[in-house]
Order: sequence, then structure tokens, then C-alpha cells
Amino acid sequence: MRIVLAFAAALASGACSSPDDASGDFHLELVQAPTVVTPGTVTPQSVLVRVVNEDGTSIPGVPVTWSIRSGGGRLTPSADTSGVDGLAAAQWTPGLLAGSQAIGASIYDQPALKITIAADAFHADRIDAGAGGVCGLQGTATWCWVDGRNSNQTFRILSQVQAKTLALSDGNACVVDLGGVTYCYRYDRYNGSSDPDAYQSVTGLPAINAISSGDTYFCGLAVADGTPWCWGSTFFDANQLSTTLRLTSIAAGNNVGCGLAEDGAAWCWDSFEAPTLVPGGHTFRQISVGQFTACAIEAPARLFCWDPTGQAPVPMAGASPATIAMGFYTNLMNVQSGVMSFTADPSAAQITFNNLATFPFPAAQISGDDTPCLVALDGAVYCLGIHDNTHSIAYPYTWEAIPAPQP
Repeated sequence: MRIVLAFAAALASGACSSPDDASGDFHLELVQAPTVVTPGTVTPQSVLVRVVNEDGTSIPGVPVTWSIRSGGGRLTPSADTSGVDGLAAAQWTPGLLAGSQAIGASIYDQPALKITIAADAFHADRIDAGAGGVCGLQGTATWCWVDGRNSNQTFRILSQVQAKTLALSDGNACVVDLGGVTYCYRYDRYNGSSDPDAYQSVTGLPAINAISSGDTYFCGLAVADGTPWCWGSTFFDANQLSTTLRLTSIAAGNNVGCGLAEDGAAWCWDSFEAPTLVPGGHTFRQISVGQFTACAIEAPARLFCWDPTGQAPVPMAGASPATIAMGFYTNLMNVQSGVMSFTADPSAAQITFNNLATFPFPAAQISGDDTPCLVALDGAVYCLGIHDNTHSIAYPYTWEAIPAPQP
């Protein structure tokens, strides 16, 4: 969570008791606080305060008490004593909720030095974009927003589920809990009337540990044996595509899907048909499937694309991506210079690049659909929020931060 620090120290009006080596009034000043925090995750830097007197001299031996003022979380230790340099420290683990959080440090009977943070963007560990919406995981909590045009509508779904992964398709969000159980939620993006805690079960689906989605399609991998299972976004009946094929990753598109085996070989299938081996003897490290095209990265950074219903992979000249995301409307590629949109034509072995707005740094994760979104390196989520009425990205290209939900 990128934060804005605001701090105020209220001083007692009278003289304080002080250690033997100090004279006059003394108080706390803030020395160090993290500039980026992740909910539920210990901060990489300690919070530091210094005990000083009126002329700025450091005072050792003063008990300092740490406290959570708002937002939850914990401070370790809860109390410290200023050292020879006057410093006292605590390690901070912020609460899980985004929004305003505050901690305090106090000495004797003085009012606390209060350090308040305010999130300026929603932060996520993982996101997934689907038709008309995007959702993200913050710890095990699932938050969604309609799309970049209505990015102020951030809301939480399935608050009773501790999720480990998620996927979106055609107005549905399916999340997998820590035990591998799948819950699917339907959001009415036109009037927002759905119960955020209502869910539908997927009939016959075993525990899964990976999930992916296309425009109208979900697929997952069974925890027990890695076999692929798929189901539609409007009917929740699972189909096991193979009883013998073991996959380590899976990617669903528009009623087609692909997956990678342990040896890096790609397998693809049409709808609920049995998977077939993709020819060429490639060893891929990542695969993604869009509306009509599958693309995969072969180490170190060679990009291949093909029609997943039967074509052989074709190398795409001029592309060296770190990661890719194939959406129903949008394909995204993460390259060293930033994030680019592209159209792959495997039959012509070409990629057509679109010049997206300059992004200040590469993304940690990208998700491409009619609302392309990024997880930035600090965890903040940004979306390309301006579209025309054909779902194509419209000019100007503008990345918009998704605002953090308030408690």
C-alpha cells in the first residue's frame, strides 16, 4: 500500500520527569516510517522515533510505549527503551483492511506521537480481469470493481471465504479457498444488486489449486492429480477433460484452453474435448489463451503464438516478453521498457504493437480483457479505464489507480 504519512506530536504543557543525564522538557520525534506497506505483511523497515530535549539532544533510557490507534495489525515489541542515540524501534504489521491506519508512540504522560497512513490506491497480491469487471486478492480477501470507467465502485465479495486464487468470466468471479474448494459469485454489473456473499457451487468439481478463465469459460487443476477440469460461466457443471494428463499450469480462453506439463510441453483442447499435445517439442515457462489465440513464452524470452484448436506454435519476431496476458479483447505483454498491447497473427508470424501510455515501471502482474489492469511493483493496482462502445481501448491511453476501499 503506497501511503501518505501525516504525523503530529502533542507536548505536555509542564516539565516532565527525566533521566538523571537529561534536563528540561523532552519529547518524541519521528525518525523513520515505511513509505510502502502491504496489509497483513510485516514492513521491511522498522518504525523509529527519537527521544530529544528542547535543544535536540538525544535522551537515553526513556520508556517508549507503542500502540495501534486504528486499522488493526500489531507492533513488536509493544514497548521499548530509548538507546544511547535516543532511538526506540518497533516492527509494524499493518491490519488487513485497506484505508486509514494509525499507530502511536508515547512517553510518560505525554499525548502520543501519532503516525497516520492513508492508502491512495487499492493494493493486491493478484488480480484477474473478466468481461466488465476486475477482482483482486488482498491477503485472502477478495475485492472487485466494475471496470476502469467505474473504478470508484470497489466492493468486497465472499467475505466468508479465505481465498488463495481467483478468476473472472462473463460477470462471474470464481475463487478457490485455502482448502481448494471453489465458490462462484455472479455480479450484476448493470445495477449492482447481487448479494456480495452469495455463491453457487460447481457440481462435481474436486479440490483445485489453479484456476483460469476466458470470456465464458473456467478451467482448473485438481489438487490430487493435476488433471484439468472445465466448466461454463453460465452453468456450473464440471467436466474432467482427462484422467491421465498431469498439468502444472492452466490457461482458459473463449471456450478453449491450454496447459503446461512438468516438462514444459503444451497441451490444448477445444471446449470440453480431450487435450492434445501441441507439436514442436517446445519447453514453455508460461502460457496464456485469448479469444482465438494462445501464446507462450519459451526460455529465456521467446514468444510463440498459435491457434489452440490445432495449429503449431509460430515464433513472433520482435517480442521478448517477461510475461503475457491474453484477454477476450486485449492482449498485454510485459517487456523491459514497460507494458505494451499487441495483436498476434500466428498465421503471418507477426505481432502488431500498440503504443500504450507510458508506464513508469514494469508490472509485477498484468491481466488483459476489456479492462486491462496491472499490479505495480509496490502492489498498487492500475487499469486502462477509457474505452469506446466496442470494448476497444480508446484514446487517450490513461492508466488510472483503483482507489482503496474504505473500512
